[in-house]
Amino acid sequence: MVRRDLLREIERGAHNPRSALAPLLRRCITLGGVTGSESLREWATSELMGYSDGDELPDYRRAAAPLVLDAFVPGGRITGQQVPYNLMPDFAREDLGEEIEFRQPIAEITEMLATAQSRSAAALWRS
Repeated sequence: MVRRDLLREIERGAHNPRSALAPLLRRCITLGGVTGSESLREWATSELMGYSDGDELPDYRRAAAPLVLDAFVPGGRITGQQVPYNLMPDFAREDLGEEIEFRQPIAEITEMLATAQSRSAAALWRS
């Protein structure tokens, strides 16, 4: 009975766009314990607490991150011009990549998203 109740709570939360992720992940950890699914517990714990450098990172926690520049040049302005990585010096290529990894806890990622959305809304309001 506990399994079904937990599963229903997780399903309800997953279908509700306003649900907080952290409590749902805690329920997944509990469900993994009740059902004996160590892989569910490990996944939910990694999502909740973040992934360490040695952990394999799921694809959905990677995003393309092209390097773009804005510049004033003689005769005009460049906006959003993508810079090819092979044109960067070697020492810069080592620190920059074509994608970014999100290893942080889900609460931190959620906060970054909320901050970015509020900044975007403020920028739209000012323009």
